[in-house]
Amino acid sequence: MNHRSRFWNPRTLGYQFLAEARRLWELEIGRARLTTIQAAIVLSIVYDANGSDEVGRAYLTQAVAAAHGMKLFSAHVMTSDDREYNARAVTAWGLFGLQAVHSFHVFKAPLLDMPPSIPLPDPSQQDDCYGDFWLRYPSSKVPVPVNYSNTFKAVSEFRVIMNDVAAIFFSDFQVTPDVTIDRIQGFCIRLDTWHRNLPQDLKPREICFPWQLKLDMHYYHLTIFLLETLCKISTSAIHDQSVQKALSDAKVKMETLLRLYYLRHGFESYDIFLISLLSFLGFMHIKSLKSAEAMELESRRSTVVLMAKGLRDQSQSCFLAALVFRVLKAKMGRDSQFLLKEVDVGEEDGEEEVVMADQVHSSWPIDIEWIDTDPDKQRLGNLIKETKGLRVC
Repeated sequence: MNHRSRFWNPRTLGYQFLAEARRLWELEIGRARLTTIQAAIVLSIVYDANGSDEVGRAYLTQAVAAAHGMKLFSAHVMTSDDREYNARAVTAWGLFGLQAVHSFHVFKAPLLDMPPSIPLPDPSQQDDCYGDFWLRYPSSKVPVPVNYSNTFKAVSEFRVIMNDVAAIFFSDFQVTPDVTIDRIQGFCIRLDTWHRNLPQDLKPREICFPWQLKLDMHYYHLTIFLLETLCKISTSAIHDQSVQKALSDAKVKMETLLRLYYLRHGFESYDIFLISLLSFLGFMHIKSLKSAEAMELESRRSTVVLMAKGLRDQSQSCFLAALVFRVLKAKMGRDSQFLLKEVDVGEEDGEEEVVMADQVHSSWPIDIEWIDTDPDKQRLGNLIKETKGLRVC
């Protein structure tokens, strides 16, 4: 299907489905239901993918308000129906987790300060409450379970840490550098504990499926953010070999996992949660090209090309990836444009130029490696305005 990412085109299925979803959503305004909250979560992701995360955040805000109205986050709402309890718990944690991811990536205070009081069902005791998926790959003779319950619980626990990071760094609280250092160290300890206590099927030696690889990549992504921030505000951290080794290891492992992801699964299948990883590594290595030694130069160039390919592949289904790809090419400069000769960059047309200029409402800051900084100059909407009229193909 051509032009899948053109959400503004009434002839595309994406436009038609979104228009119908919004119509149904408007009919439900004022009615706090689980399905309404779940729909808001989906709509938020769709708008994020369309380069309109500010609109997506508005849907999340409405979902949080509806959830409070239903006391969805409370453990004290009594129900004798196990299915209803499980649906409430999973929806509450799903909403909490998504607003945590959204808030962290747009560098804004979270919509929820605390995780839900309603506990997640324990997979070891109530595995059936989550359900499961069975996949059959072409090379496999039998379907394979994905152990969805373990994944959902691990992701939810990770997003609690991410929410706390967003609450500390993106709220309007003024703290001393010493306090910030202590908090970063505390977050790193929590992340390490979470990673070491992952269930067996999510251990680094066992992972191979997309959602498993992404979970580990997001772990290293957050670790890099924290350690880079530590190095920016602490002179001693710059000279601390253990900090530098942990930072270097996290970068190497994140890149290795992304390469493994590409080799096993490719980048063609749409996945919005892959875009931040591709963007982060792409911009990081572009900046390192000028200072790279000869023996490292080819490796870093190949990483830039791979990240560009990933963004280009994702842009076939997701307009957000097209926006990031455009900024990435502009950041490379003319001297490095030859690296894209193996990437099908295509041609930008007037239609996309108009949309980029007029319909992008994104607060997502890109090309940033630490979190204790002013993100406004790097917000995607502002960067796209800077590239207006610039031919980068």
